[in-house]
Amino acid sequence: MFLEIHIKITYNEIKEVLNFPEYYGENLDALWDMLSTKNEIISIYLLHEEILYENLGEYGKLIVELFHEAADSNENIYFHIIKMI
Repeated sequence: MFLEIHIKITYNEIKEVLNFPEYYGENLDALWDMLSTKNEIISIYLLHEEILYENLGEYGKLIVELFHEAADSNENIYFHIIKMI
């Protein structure tokens, strides 16, 4: 139950920060669709990676992997993990 809530919150944050349209489906496939078709340059910075993994576990790792893959396949996307000291 809590995992589902954390996933929903995460997708809502992604939607807001990346200015996705209302029809954005809030799942991995929809996230890939939105990122793979981005025509403008965007930089995505992930802060507190460890908190993402604490809250989402393996699902958080899937999201990070998807961001890496999107950056590799779409020259308009830059994905950076910021390590906090």
